[in-house]
Amino acid sequence: MDGVSVVILCGGSSNRMGEDKKFLTYRGRTFLEHAVDTARAVSEKIVVGSMEQKEATTAVTELPVCVDEVEGVGPIMGILTGFENIDTEYGAVLPIDTPLARPEVMNYLVSLREGHDAVVPEDRGYLEPLHAVYRRDAIIHACRRSLDAGVRSVQCAPSVM
Repeated sequence: MDGVSVVILCGGSSNRMGEDKKFLTYRGRTFLEHAVDTARAVSEKIVVGSMEQKEATTAVTELPVCVDEVEGVGPIMGILTGFENIDTEYGAVLPIDTPLARPEVMNYLVSLREGHDAVVPEDRGYLEPLHAVYRRDAIIHACRRSLDAGVRSVQCAPSVM
């Protein structure tokens, strides 16, 4: 889709999973392969956000990889770094640990973007900021404001847009 990139969040320490999430498999394919397929159904412009340099060297080679400027901060840093490395007005966020993410849902969120800083789905009263579409400049500003205030929660970022 024109004017939209996809930022695949590929960082994280994988403490709960016990191994690197991007190499976990579902139905014979890695989580990263699932994420790339989903992202490609939304846009040709894709960046892989990574937490550390080691991940950057092992990620999918045909896609640009951007490394968090500060390691260990969490998804808010991955979103910030990813959006600083796209050149489209909007970007969709796709976390690596969601091999069942549906392209039609992402495309629906993308279709709602015009005139909004964020399109963030809600499920049973909880926002899903890691499965959302953001206007590039707005989310960069929101992430920076949150981090400057010492807030690392992605849940808070849309509220400061």
